[in-house]
Amino acid sequence: MTLDSEGRKLREKIEERTGIQIADIRFYAAGQNAHLYLVDLDDKRRLIGKILPQGIEGTGTADLEIEGWMLEYLKRLGKVNVPKVYWYDKTTILMDFIIGSGQVDESVELDAAEKLAALHGIHTRFFGLERDTAISSVVQPNHFELSWPVFFRDYRLSPLATAALEAGMIDATLMIKLTRLGEKLDQYIGNTARPSLIHGDLWPGNFVVSGGKVAAFIDPAIYYADPEIELAAIHLYGTFGETFFRRYNEIRPIAPDFADARRDIYSLYPLLVELCRRQTQHAKRIEDIVNRFTG
Repeated sequence: MTLDSEGRKLREKIEERTGIQIADIRFYAAGQNAHLYLVDLDDKRRLIGKILPQGIEGTGTADLEIEGWMLEYLKRLGKVNVPKVYWYDKTTILMDFIIGSGQVDESVELDAAEKLAALHGIHTRFFGLERDTAISSVVQPNHFELSWPVFFRDYRLSPLATAALEAGMIDATLMIKLTRLGEKLDQYIGNTARPSLIHGDLWPGNFVVSGGKVAAFIDPAIYYADPEIELAAIHLYGTFGETFFRRYNEIRPIAPDFADARRDIYSLYPLLVELCRRQTQHAKRIEDIVNRFTG
C-alpha cells in the first residue's frame, strides 16, 4: 500500500529527529484525536507513531507533548505498565507497540485492581500537578491545592462547565446549578482524602489486555486526586466489574458511603469531558445528577 503524505512526513520526522532507521511504516488506525501508524524497525522491533492530523494543532486540542510527558512520568514511578516513549513533540509521539489479545475476564480485573491500588498508593502533599495535562483531547488545568473540594470545583468542574456553556452544550440554568453545587462540595465530598496519583481516564479503550493481565495502560490524564474519582469513572464507563472492586477494596478499602453522593458527583467530570467533545447524549445525565444535589 502506498504511504500517504502524512505517513511520509511522519517517517521523515522520526528518522531526522531520532536517527532511528525505519524498515516499514503504514497506517494503523484513527484514534479519538490522532492518527496511528505502525513503525517497523530494521531490528524487528515494532513501534507505534501517533500524530495529530494536519490542522488540529493550535485549535484548542491538547497537543501530544502532554501525553508523552505523562507516559514518562508514569514510567519513572513504575507502578503501572505503560508504553516506553522514544521521542515526542507537540504533534508526534513514538512509543512501543503493545500487542493486545483476549478479553477482560476475572484475572484481568484482579490484575487491574492490584496495579491501580498500587498507583493510588503514590501520594504527595497537594492535589493537582506541577503542569497542565490532558484528558482525551481536552486540556486539563492543574495547580497545587491543599483543599480537594476547592481543586475539584475550580480546576475540574468550573472550567469544563464554562466551556460547555460557551459552546451551547448546557444552558444558563444548569450552569447556575453547577455553580451552586460547587459552593456546597465540602458538604458532599468532604476534605479528608489524601492526594493520590490517578490514571485519570480509565474508560475501556485505555488499556491493553494480554495473557490475562493488563499489559499496558495508555492515554493517561494524570494528577493527584481523591482516588475515588478514578473509581467513579470506572463505574460510570463499566470499565471493570464486581471482581475489580472487591479486590481493590481488599487492598485499599473503599468507604461504605462512596456510592451515596461522591460517586455521582465525581462522575460529573468525565461526563462534562464527553460533553465538551460534542457527545451531547450526556447532557441529560449531567442535569439529573446536578438536580439531585441542588433541587
